[in-house]
Amino acid sequence: MKGTKGVSAFSARSRVEGATISADGRVALSTDVLFAYDKAELSPKASKSLEAAAAALKAQPKRTLTVEGHTDAQGTQSRNQTLSGQRADAVRSALTKLLGPGWSIQAQGFGQSKPAVTESGQTGEALKAAQQRNRRVEVRVQ
Repeated sequence: MKGTKGVSAFSARSRVEGATISADGRVALSTDVLFAYDKAELSPKASKSLEAAAAALKAQPKRTLTVEGHTDAQGTQSRNQTLSGQRADAVRSALTKLLGPGWSIQAQGFGQSKPAVTESGQTGEALKAAQQRNRRVEVRVQ
């Protein structure tokens, strides 16, 4: 791929339903695709996103991952912290099966403490879009 010296064509920023893979190997997964509202069980639609994430991760030389769960600001901080941790753990479990042996995968929930975008001051469709971006699970290669 032109202009991406040292970066595989697959990992150079691509998007699969519910998964965005950046050039640095970070994988962002939309929780709207992975989970039902306020739930931590993976939905039937999650497999395509998780398979894309696993393929991108296998292309990376490092084998240590951190799965980070994030929520929007709806609900209590306590509930969001718990939910984000449960979702990160569900993705960790799925990736463990998809990636196979030789990987070290940790899971951590951040609740609403690390938003991708600000929700305050937003209304209507802009608020919905901000909340959707903040509901995510990110996989970081270390």
